[in-house]
Amino acid sequence: MVAHRLLIAAGFMVANSGCALAPNTIRTEVSHMSHLSQHFGSHRTNFGAEYAQVIAQWRWHGLYAELGEGYNLSQDSTDCHGGICGPRELSTATVGYVFEVRP
Repeated sequence: MVAHRLLIAAGFMVANSGCALAPNTIRTEVSHMSHLSQHFGSHRTNFGAEYAQVIAQWRWHGLYAELGEGYNLSQDSTDCHGGICGPRELSTATVGYVFEVRP
């Protein structure tokens, strides 16, 4: 937990220093993660997860990379929701390419 706080603090210091490694954007996000099929039909389940996180994004032309750090907001601490078990922090890393449809 201390390592995560130090990493976040270092990220904000880099972002405010004008360094080339600073992200292009930093955003907050609240998300729900689940399977669509668990909300419809006769076998509905409650295995989704709600979480809040802060995400830093780096862009270069159409390429992007994102790093996020957040917390599971789901109420039940003894069950797994969306693959996330219990109230805990979670980290995400995403890379991708954006295809521009309209300029």
